[in-house]
Amino acid sequence: MQRSRRSARGCLQRNLLVSLTLTGAAAGVALGAALKTSPGADRWTDRQLAHFKFPGQLFLQLLQALILPLIVSSVASAVGALDLGTSWRVAYYMVTTVTAVTIGVCVSVTIHPGERSVARVSGSVARTTTITDTILDLIRNIFPPNLVRGCMSRYQTILIQPTIEKYEGLGG
Repeated sequence: MQRSRRSARGCLQRNLLVSLTLTGAAAGVALGAALKTSPGADRWTDRQLAHFKFPGQLFLQLLQALILPLIVSSVASAVGALDLGTSWRVAYYMVTTVTAVTIGVCVSVTIHPGERSVARVSGSVARTTTITDTILDLIRNIFPPNLVRGCMSRYQTILIQPTIEKYEGLGG
């Protein structure tokens, strides 16, 4: 009995990251299912959804910010470990990779792919943002998706309040 407890504890310690990852995924699925089937789930406002999506967006921005430096550093260390006879191929690969990344970042900053255009209703009035929106924008700006974009642009929440038009002749 004592031996099986030790082996179970050792197994958990060796696989702690996997266990926590699976537990977090299961908790996320359970939370999503519970919130989707809860009474009033169809009445969530855009603001509530934005606040609920914020941690996931921040996590994805951090992942995007880490990918490019990790790839470049791993390719640079691989080139440094090779002998001179085969390093010209890797140097060619590295030059083409840097060129592709540079073009990709420039095009991304220029055309803003995935960004939705906001259609304004005629007569709508932009109002000031709330303190919560300002704090969330500040946190989003602290962790940009890539360093170049972080230097050139910033996140800013813009709230648009549509106006209600009064219909003449309907008794109103």
